[in-house]
Amino acid sequence: MFIKKVYSALRTRDVHKVLNCLINQYEFKKKATILYSYPTCVDIEITNRCPLRCIHCPRSYCDVNKITMELGILSFEKFVEIIGKLRPVRSITLQGLGEPLLNPDIFKMIEFAHKQNFFVSFSTSASFYNTEIEVGLRKYPADILNFSVDSMEKTSFEAIRVNHNFEKFVSNSEGMITAVRKSRKNIDISFHCCVMKINAPYLTKVIEFADKLKVKSVDFSELNLSYLGSVRNKLILDSEDYANVKKAMNLAAEKGIPSTFTRVYGIKVPGEVLCRYLWRQPYITWDGYVNICCGRPFSSIHNVSNIFEVDSFMEVWNSPKMQALREAIRAENVPSVCSVCPMAE
Repeated sequence: MFIKKVYSALRTRDVHKVLNCLINQYEFKKKATILYSYPTCVDIEITNRCPLRCIHCPRSYCDVNKITMELGILSFEKFVEIIGKLRPVRSITLQGLGEPLLNPDIFKMIEFAHKQNFFVSFSTSASFYNTEIEVGLRKYPADILNFSVDSMEKTSFEAIRVNHNFEKFVSNSEGMITAVRKSRKNIDISFHCCVMKINAPYLTKVIEFADKLKVKSVDFSELNLSYLGSVRNKLILDSEDYANVKKAMNLAAEKGIPSTFTRVYGIKVPGEVLCRYLWRQPYITWDGYVNICCGRPFSSIHNVSNIFEVDSFMEVWNSPKMQALREAIRAENVPSVCSVCPMAE
């Protein structure tokens, strides 16, 4: 993972980003509480609007959890302001609780970020596709285009991706990949699949679809069940489900597709700090609030500060609140904001 970070930093041809990546690696290993390095990656939520209501998405449970979420879209001007405060950062991901392609300025943002030597990626549910998106993908492709592919079996797909249509997803994703490869044949296209009981029997179909579209990699991951309440019991994996993951990864190996499985439950050992986000990857909401990570995306309850209200990002990054959180995680004294998160507990 660290080698990949350095490689992507080198691709930016920016010595400051490379040096920041190396310093950050040292500070992460030391679990320093005051950091001299910027994060290596920042998630920027360019919108939290989404046409879907996926069963594993935290935004689908705001009412149940009594969480307030103001909807909005990050303007290009505000995006430029954020980028200006993140110069040493290696990469940015333009995603959050919404569908990035709903922001009309997304490709303008990608173009600008590339000119500032950022490595750029974003994920899409491929819930819609039009001529404007096709042109944007061809003219201003991201470095990594990730598709959320939670099933390639119609019934389970539509049960997970509520308000989506399976045939539409297949058509849209194929169209997007064709469009982006017209200008950038070697673009890094990847699939991400959140594994849950409802889709575990069909994971090999995800690999087959990846093989058909010549996708570079597939990442399977367990769900963060923090916000799901009683629904979590219907989605949590058992031994048979884990066996299905292994079967899918074996098929990927046979087809020459790199695959990973990010496990977050039942693997922590005493004294080990799994959480990297407090050192490496914060989350900035569309309205500028800096949250500790993508697993705590709601600014109404999780924000540390607002990037539009400080002169330097380091004022937030090394704020007393961030220092206290790092110290607590290092001491295995899990703070309340991190409770129920498998990376911390």
